[in-house]
Order: sequence, then structure tokens, then C-alpha cells
Amino acid sequence: MTVFLLLFCVSGIILNHRKLFSSCSVSRSLLPASYHIRNFNNGIIKGTLPYGPGDSLLAYGNAGVWLTDRNFSRFSDFNRGLPQGADNRNIRNTLYRCLFS
Repeated sequence: MTVFLLLFCVSGIILNHRKLFSSCSVSRSLLPASYHIRNFNNGIIKGTLPYGPGDSLLAYGNAGVWLTDRNFSRFSDFNRGLPQGADNRNIRNTLYRCLFS
């Protein structure tokens, strides 16, 4: 019973001090299958915005912001300037002003 109580205590400390542990990353391959990214499940992409001329989109969600095309066939990281860690890259909404004429 002591082992379970210690596990509950440690996990409680981690959950209550998320900022302290936000830089620690765990590979999704070590997690259960429901945490693996397949077909953009679990809110990995919450929305998109048009970006620049052409067919570029900014896709945002639980994994930050990504530059892609309208077919979602290629992705490039657009998180430069955002803090590291999954908690810091949970993007729920985005505003974008088009500066192209």
C-alpha cells in the first residue's frame, strides 16, 4: 500500500507544479496507443487559418502551430518563439492579420 501512496503523492506534486515539469518530454512511443498521433486525433489540430498567398494554412491545436497546405500533405514547424513543452504549446485560438495585397 505504501508504494501506491507514494505514486499518488509524486503524481500529485507533478500535476500541481506543471510549470516546473513542462520542459520534461516523454516520447509518445512510450505511452499507450490512445496517445499516439493518428488522423489528428484528440484535438491535435483544432483549427486552421489561411497564411500568405497560395494554398498555405496555419494549423493549430494541442501540438502548437504548423504550416501546411490545403491537403495537409506536408507540415513544417511554425512554433519558433513559443516556449518548449507540451503545456506551453496548447493553442486554442489564433488571430492572424493578412499583410499581403
